[in-house]
This record gives sequence, C-alpha cells and structure tokens, in this order.
Amino acid sequence: MKNGYRFGLSAAVLVAAAGAAPSFGLDVITTLSGTLVGAGGGGNPDTILGFFEDGVLLATDDDGSPLGDGLASALFGVPIRPGVGTLEWAVSGFADFGFTGAHSQTGAFDLFIDYFDAAGGALGGDVRSDTFTGAGEVFRAIESAPAGAVTADLVVDNDVGGTTPGTVDFFTVGGLVPGSDVEVEVITAAFDSILGEFTGGTLGAVDDDGGVGLLSQLFITADAGGSVEFAITAFADFGFTGDHTAGGPYTIEVRGTAIPAPSSLALLGLGGLFARRRRR
Repeated sequence: MKNGYRFGLSAAVLVAAAGAAPSFGLDVITTLSGTLVGAGGGGNPDTILGFFEDGVLLATDDDGSPLGDGLASALFGVPIRPGVGTLEWAVSGFADFGFTGAHSQTGAFDLFIDYFDAAGGALGGDVRSDTFTGAGEVFRAIESAPAGAVTADLVVDNDVGGTTPGTVDFFTVGGLVPGSDVEVEVITAAFDSILGEFTGGTLGAVDDDGGVGLLSQLFITADAGGSVEFAITAFADFGFTGDHTAGGPYTIEVRGTAIPAPSSLALLGLGGLFARRRRR
C-alpha cells in the first residue's frame, strides 16, 4: 500500500529454497511476497531491438544507438519487405535476446523510424513510444512503409524524460522471542535484490548477494519487543531511496523463534504478525 501500512497474519508455511536449508534450525515465521517497480519515465531501460520477417528474427542490436545513455539500440539500413511494403520490429529489455519477455527492465523509450528510397532519399518517419514496467514486456509492431521505401533506420532513445523513483518495500515482523536470532532470505526475485536491516527507520546491516546467486540474506536479532524491521530494494540502491531501475515479483522467507501462540491461534496454524509499507 503506497504511503501506508498493510497488516495481516501470514500462515507459517515452509517454502525452502532449492538446494538450501534454513540456517540455525529456525522455524519459518512467515513468507512475504510483493512486486518492486523500477524507476519510471527517464528510468533509462537497457533495450534490445529486433528486426523480423513473418515472426522470424533476422537481426538484433543491443547498444548501437547514437541516442540515449549508451544502453539504447539501433538498426540501420533495414530492408522493407519487397512487394508487401512492411517493416516488422520488436523492442525488449536486456538480456532478452530471444524476445520472450525474459527481462525486468523498467522505464520509457522512443523508437524513431526513418524511411529511405533506393537513392537514399528521406521519405519521412514515425516515432513509437512506450514504457517498460518490470513485467517483461516485449513491444512489437508491423509498420506500413511509405510508397517507394526500400530501407529504414530504427533508433531507440532510452533517455526520454523525468524520473519517478523505484519502489522500496519495508516490513516489520513481530511475535518473535526478544533477543533471538532471525534469518531473512530472498527466496525468489526477478531482479538482483538488496536487503537492509532497520532500527527505528535507521539503516543498519545491508546484504546484496549473500543468498543464492544474486539474491540476498540477512541475519539479525529481534528487538526487546520481539520484532525485526527490514526492507527490500534492487541493485544498486544501497541507500534504500528507490534509486534503481529493476523490478518484478519477489518472495522473502523469515525464519526465527516465535513466541508460543495461544491455543486458539495454534489450531488455526497462524503466526508472524507483520506490517508492510512502501516508499516511492
């Protein structure tokens, strides 16, 4: 919930990471999930540009554009399909070279399309604009070229406006034994995660890749009230201010020692009171 808190009781269900076991023999207190959104607008996505014919990929480019921040794409002298007069293209995010949506880029871009005749004379052009939201979008189109067009240049500009900060999700998990060890681990994420420990809003320990691969893991201590505070963001937002362009879904597992619940709650299998707030 933006600019607010969301409270709930989460079922204590064990979801172990592949090839990894909970440390210290701790119990799973709660499993949390959410979706980060990368910086929008001028979030400068790292683009991949493709040229197709009947859905078949014929050419790609990663960082060949003279526009943007060096991570934008371009293809020059792309042939217009003879007898049909069409141009088929797609824009995806790095490193989705197969144009299947396997990326988490965010931010807006413009695609400039300029058409040329057989003598190299300019025949006008178009601009296509869209925005990646971290959901693995692939933008595609089949353009109708102007009469007499033989080739086209396709140039992406990935630096097209103001920036909306990325999101950072903050959590407080209670119901723990005061002073006990707590393990916070990112089990899955569609981005390179960073975890941070907080005490009264002050950042403490930070972990980038302490978990599996590019995922994060923190070992912290429950406070006198039996709670821990932490946040998740994306690389390289080590200040937890939303200074990142990656995004996508994630799952966090919190392991520790819970205060024994009243029998009524125990029968329901409930544990791990938590609160979430989002900074953007």
